[in-house]
Amino acid sequence: MTGPSRDDVVRPGSVPGSMRLPGTTRATGDGSPVSSESVPGTRRQSARGRARTVVVAGTAGGVGTTTVAALVWDAVVRRGGTPSASDHTEGALAARLPVHARGAASHDAALTVHDLGAHATGPGDVFRVPENSAVLVAPASPAGLEAIRRALHRLTALGDGGGPTSTVVVVTEPFGRPRADDVVRAVTGEHPGVSVVRLPADPALAGSGALRPADLLPSTLRAAEAVVDRLGL
Repeated sequence: MTGPSRDDVVRPGSVPGSMRLPGTTRATGDGSPVSSESVPGTRRQSARGRARTVVVAGTAGGVGTTTVAALVWDAVVRRGGTPSASDHTEGALAARLPVHARGAASHDAALTVHDLGAHATGPGDVFRVPENSAVLVAPASPAGLEAIRRALHRLTALGDGGGPTSTVVVVTEPFGRPRADDVVRAVTGEHPGVSVVRLPADPALAGSGALRPADLLPSTLRAAEAVVDRLGL
């Protein structure tokens, strides 16, 4: 597979709410790099030809997009991978990466986990890059289900060969709300070709600091592993 053409690439800052990161690799608070060269669809990444980006996009603010991106990053690291990380803000993902990232080896930009923020139903150009995969994050609620439907409709509208190489829907289960099972069943029933993963409510995911994998529920770790499996990473 060849890299995206110049007309297909998505440049930093082209997505609403995104911010251009510095041209050099920026170290996170725990020593792991977040680089502008790994933003989805940049010319530098396109030149590598086979670089792949997992774009994690939320259907709204506060649904757990950054947390899911950090969990995916961690699951890949646990398998021996060295993914890069980038985000649409000045470091929200960097602050969320697990504490075991301290002293991590140099990361490989051949695989990047990108936190797109609450733009799953926004401009779809980022999903046109052939090497990109999509992880759509939505809450377990009627509004979340409708948002998933809109996002998947937009990806379907890209046409054969025009969408992401793989798509996974992550349904987050907030505390004090119904379980995600009904939403999961609805999405799988309407889109049998799309993988759906339920992320259960987990006290260790509360807050905005760095994740501590040792404190996570086994079901949370299994959910992250399932996302990585279904992305083929």
